[in-house]
Amino acid sequence: MNIDLSWDLLIIVVFAFVIGYSFIVGINRTLKIIIGVYLASLAADSIGNLANHYLLSASGFSRALSLFNLATTQETLILFKIMIFSIATVVIATKGAFNVEVARPLRTGLATSVNGVFGFLNAGLVVSILLVYVSGLSFAQTASANAGIAAMYADSPLVKIMVNNHDLWFSVPVIALIIWSIFANRVVEEDEI
Repeated sequence: MNIDLSWDLLIIVVFAFVIGYSFIVGINRTLKIIIGVYLASLAADSIGNLANHYLLSASGFSRALSLFNLATTQETLILFKIMIFSIATVVIATKGAFNVEVARPLRTGLATSVNGVFGFLNAGLVVSILLVYVSGLSFAQTASANAGIAAMYADSPLVKIMVNNHDLWFSVPVIALIIWSIFANRVVEEDEI
Protein backbone atom coordinates (compact mmCIF):
# COMPACT_ATOMS: atom_id res chain seq x y z
CA MET A 1 0.00 0.00 0.00
CA ASN A 2 1.47 3.33 -1.08
CA ILE A 3 0.25 6.36 0.84
CA ASP A 4 1.54 9.75 -0.24
CA LEU A 5 1.89 12.21 2.58
CA SER A 6 0.11 15.42 1.73
CA TRP A 7 -1.57 18.39 3.36
CA ASP A 8 -4.94 16.86 2.47
CA LEU A 9 -4.06 13.72 4.41
CA LEU A 10 -2.91 15.79 7.39
CA ILE A 11 -6.15 17.78 7.40
CA ILE A 12 -8.24 14.60 7.21
CA VAL A 13 -6.27 13.04 10.09
CA VAL A 14 -6.70 16.17 12.24
CA PHE A 15 -10.44 16.21 11.51
CA ALA A 16 -10.74 12.50 12.40
CA PHE A 17 -8.72 12.96 15.60
CA VAL A 18 -10.67 16.01 16.81
CA ILE A 19 -14.07 14.50 15.98
CA GLY A 20 -13.11 11.20 17.65
CA TYR A 21 -11.84 13.05 20.71
CA SER A 22 -15.10 15.00 20.94
CA PHE A 23 -17.01 11.72 21.14
CA ILE A 24 -14.68 10.52 23.89
CA VAL A 25 -14.97 13.63 26.07
CA GLY A 26 -18.66 14.38 25.44
CA ILE A 27 -20.65 17.48 24.56
CA ASN A 28 -19.79 19.53 27.66
CA ARG A 29 -16.03 19.18 27.21
CA THR A 30 -16.32 19.67 23.44
CA LEU A 31 -18.05 23.01 23.99
CA LYS A 32 -15.41 23.97 26.57
CA ILE A 33 -12.68 23.11 24.06
CA ILE A 34 -14.35 25.24 21.37
CA ILE A 35 -14.47 28.21 23.75
CA GLY A 36 -10.85 27.52 24.70
CA VAL A 37 -9.81 27.40 21.04
CA TYR A 38 -11.31 30.85 20.47
CA LEU A 39 -9.58 32.30 23.53
CA ALA A 40 -6.28 30.61 22.68
CA SER A 41 -6.36 31.76 19.05
CA LEU A 42 -6.85 35.39 19.96
CA ALA A 43 -4.27 35.22 22.75
CA ALA A 44 -1.67 33.52 20.54
CA ASP A 45 -2.23 35.98 17.73
CA SER A 46 -1.97 39.02 20.00
CA ILE A 47 1.01 37.71 21.99
CA GLY A 48 2.73 36.73 18.74
CA ASN A 49 2.18 40.17 17.26
CA LEU A 50 3.53 41.82 20.43
CA ALA A 51 6.57 39.53 20.40
CA ASN A 52 7.14 40.31 16.74
CA HIS A 53 6.97 44.04 17.38
CA TYR A 54 9.15 44.17 20.49
CA LEU A 55 11.31 41.06 20.52
CA LEU A 56 11.74 39.49 17.09
CA SER A 57 12.74 42.74 15.43
CA ALA A 58 15.78 43.12 17.73
CA SER A 59 19.07 42.34 15.97
CA GLY A 60 20.48 40.30 18.87
CA PHE A 61 17.44 38.08 18.85
CA SER A 62 17.89 37.41 15.12
CA ARG A 63 21.39 36.06 15.78
CA ALA A 64 20.04 33.83 18.54
CA LEU A 65 17.43 32.43 16.14
CA SER A 66 20.17 31.21 13.84
CA LEU A 67 21.19 28.76 16.58
CA PHE A 68 17.80 27.06 16.18
CA ASN A 69 18.05 27.02 12.38
CA LEU A 70 15.18 29.48 12.01
CA ALA A 71 16.10 31.61 9.05
CA THR A 72 13.51 34.36 9.26
CA THR A 73 11.52 36.14 11.90
CA GLN A 74 8.41 35.13 9.93
CA GLU A 75 9.18 31.44 10.54
CA THR A 76 9.82 32.18 14.19
CA LEU A 77 6.57 34.11 14.52
CA ILE A 78 4.60 31.26 12.93
CA LEU A 79 6.19 28.69 15.23
CA PHE A 80 5.68 30.94 18.27
CA LYS A 81 1.98 31.50 17.52
CA ILE A 82 1.35 27.79 16.96
CA MET A 83 3.12 26.91 20.24
CA ILE A 84 1.19 29.54 22.22
CA PHE A 85 -2.08 28.44 20.59
CA SER A 86 -1.45 24.75 21.36
CA ILE A 87 -0.35 25.32 24.95
CA ALA A 88 -3.18 27.75 25.70
CA THR A 89 -5.80 25.41 24.20
CA VAL A 90 -4.61 22.46 26.28
CA VAL A 91 -4.37 24.53 29.48
CA ILE A 92 -7.84 26.03 29.03
CA ALA A 93 -9.38 22.67 28.14
CA THR A 94 -7.81 20.80 31.05
CA LYS A 95 -7.33 23.42 33.76
CA GLY A 96 -9.72 26.20 32.70
CA ALA A 97 -11.48 27.91 35.60
CA PHE A 98 -14.88 27.37 34.01
CA ASN A 99 -17.13 24.47 33.11
CA VAL A 100 -19.69 24.14 30.36
CA GLU A 101 -22.78 22.12 31.09
CA VAL A 102 -25.69 21.46 28.80
CA ALA A 103 -28.77 22.91 30.51
CA ARG A 104 -30.60 19.63 30.34
CA PRO A 105 -29.26 16.18 29.50
CA LEU A 106 -30.01 15.26 25.91
CA ARG A 107 -31.33 11.96 24.65
CA THR A 108 -28.51 9.67 23.56
CA GLY A 109 -29.14 9.96 19.82
CA LEU A 110 -29.51 13.73 19.93
CA ALA A 111 -26.46 14.15 22.18
CA THR A 112 -24.36 12.04 19.81
CA SER A 113 -25.52 14.01 16.77
CA VAL A 114 -24.97 17.40 18.40
CA ASN A 115 -21.57 16.27 19.68
CA GLY A 116 -20.60 15.10 16.20
CA VAL A 117 -21.60 18.43 14.65
CA PHE A 118 -19.68 20.43 17.25
CA GLY A 119 -16.70 18.06 16.91
CA PHE A 120 -16.67 18.67 13.15
CA LEU A 121 -16.93 22.44 13.66
CA ASN A 122 -14.16 22.31 16.28
CA ALA A 123 -11.90 20.42 13.86
CA GLY A 124 -12.56 22.97 11.12
CA LEU A 125 -11.89 25.80 13.53
CA VAL A 126 -8.57 24.34 14.71
CA VAL A 127 -7.34 23.54 11.19
CA SER A 128 -8.32 26.94 9.82
CA ILE A 129 -6.62 28.75 12.72
CA LEU A 130 -3.41 26.77 12.21
CA LEU A 131 -3.48 27.46 8.47
CA VAL A 132 -4.04 31.17 9.12
CA TYR A 133 -0.95 31.17 11.34
CA VAL A 134 1.11 29.18 8.81
CA SER A 135 0.07 31.56 6.04
CA GLY A 136 1.40 34.51 8.02
CA LEU A 137 -2.03 36.09 8.37
CA SER A 138 -3.32 37.55 11.60
CA PHE A 139 -6.75 37.89 13.16
CA ALA A 140 -5.80 41.20 14.76
CA GLN A 141 -3.94 42.84 11.88
CA THR A 142 -4.34 42.99 8.15
CA ALA A 143 -1.40 41.37 6.42
CA SER A 144 -0.71 39.49 3.24
CA ALA A 145 -0.06 35.77 3.19
CA ASN A 146 3.56 34.67 2.94
CA ALA A 147 4.98 32.76 0.00
CA GLY A 148 5.28 29.56 2.05
CA ILE A 149 1.56 28.91 1.92
CA ALA A 150 1.49 29.28 -1.88
CA ALA A 151 2.88 25.78 -2.44
CA MET A 152 0.48 24.26 0.08
CA TYR A 153 -2.36 26.23 -1.48
CA ALA A 154 -1.50 25.00 -4.98
CA ASP A 155 -0.94 21.36 -3.97
CA SER A 156 -3.93 20.83 -1.71
CA PRO A 157 -7.60 21.40 -2.48
CA LEU A 158 -8.41 21.10 1.24
CA VAL A 159 -5.85 23.77 2.20
CA LYS A 160 -7.37 26.00 -0.47
CA ILE A 161 -10.88 25.46 0.94
CA MET A 162 -9.77 26.00 4.54
CA VAL A 163 -7.77 29.17 3.80
CA ASN A 164 -10.36 30.69 1.47
CA ASN A 165 -13.10 30.09 4.02
CA HIS A 166 -11.22 30.75 7.28
CA ASP A 167 -13.70 33.48 8.24
CA LEU A 168 -16.54 31.01 7.78
CA TRP A 169 -14.78 28.34 9.86
CA PHE A 170 -14.11 30.95 12.53
CA SER A 171 -17.73 32.14 12.75
CA VAL A 172 -19.85 29.01 12.19
CA PRO A 173 -19.13 27.33 15.57
CA VAL A 174 -20.36 30.44 17.40
CA ILE A 175 -23.43 30.73 15.19
CA ALA A 176 -24.17 27.03 15.70
CA LEU A 177 -23.78 27.41 19.47
CA ILE A 178 -26.17 30.39 19.51
CA ILE A 179 -28.77 28.58 17.38
CA TRP A 180 -28.42 25.41 19.41
CA SER A 181 -28.74 27.37 22.68
CA ILE A 182 -32.00 28.94 21.49
CA PHE A 183 -33.31 25.58 20.29
CA ALA A 184 -32.24 23.72 23.45
CA ASN A 185 -33.88 26.33 25.71
CA ARG A 186 -37.10 26.13 23.68
CA VAL A 187 -37.14 22.34 24.07
CA VAL A 188 -36.65 22.70 27.86
CA GLU A 189 -39.48 25.27 28.10
CA GLU A 190 -41.87 23.07 26.08
CA ASP A 191 -41.08 20.03 28.22
CA GLU A 192 -41.82 21.99 31.41
CA ILE A 193 -45.31 23.01 30.26
